[in-house]
Amino acid sequence: MPWTPSSLGDLELRAWKLIETTPAPGRHAARNAVFQIERAYGILATDPEMAVFRLITGEEEAVRAIFHALQRHNYPNARRLNWQDHRHKAAVVPFIRAIADLIAKASFAQPELGLEKEDGNDVMSVRIKVPGPDGSGHMWLRPKPPLDFLLEIDGKPHDFRPEIEALLGAVKVAEFEKFVRGRANERNRLLYATEQGLPQVTGNVRDVLDAARGRIFTELAIFLLIDTVNVQQRFVVQALDAFVRLMDLIPPEGAP
Repeated sequence: MPWTPSSLGDLELRAWKLIETTPAPGRHAARNAVFQIERAYGILATDPEMAVFRLITGEEEAVRAIFHALQRHNYPNARRLNWQDHRHKAAVVPFIRAIADLIAKASFAQPELGLEKEDGNDVMSVRIKVPGPDGSGHMWLRPKPPLDFLLEIDGKPHDFRPEIEALLGAVKVAEFEKFVRGRANERNRLLYATEQGLPQVTGNVRDVLDAARGRIFTELAIFLLIDTVNVQQRFVVQALDAFVRLMDLIPPEGAP
């Protein structure tokens, strides 16, 4: 029988059911991300190192699902993404954070990701809270498709150049490359002994897992926003173009 998670909240379970409607192979990667979450919490008390390892795997699988969605819909540059390249998978997390930080600085209310009913079925949506027309109360704007808009600053489409430069520390490509490689090697530090002894994690491991769980479900929401919409959405094209330009600045794996 197909595996079904048993420890999801109501909203997470609705997202899971929506994931189940998506085609392979994106669906399999997304399902495995949730599988890793559940297994991680199940072994937290007895094997915290492997619990963290599973969450790292879960996040990589969520990113892999996004890549599959982009490629399935033939987005420009999507074929340049390689889910087996640790640089690509590791760079997605700070890139998403950079976009979120940019949106947080905007003058309009922050967008919210969520699920809403459409013809009796759940769909992933983006909604933005804005003042009502009479100056009192508020109303919700819901783009349809949810990511089919352009981010503009001063009336011009934004190319994310400042965010890319910030991620790279302006000209410090080597520092960002070190971060990407370091994050990709986290799993090795959890598996293998070092000169200092056996691998172990310290601090509040549950907080680490909770933070990773939140990132994974955000990434799965992004996967659904892309994969369940059968047109190419302008903001996705815009962001993907910026991400590919970012990766072009980082030397490939194995480069001296």
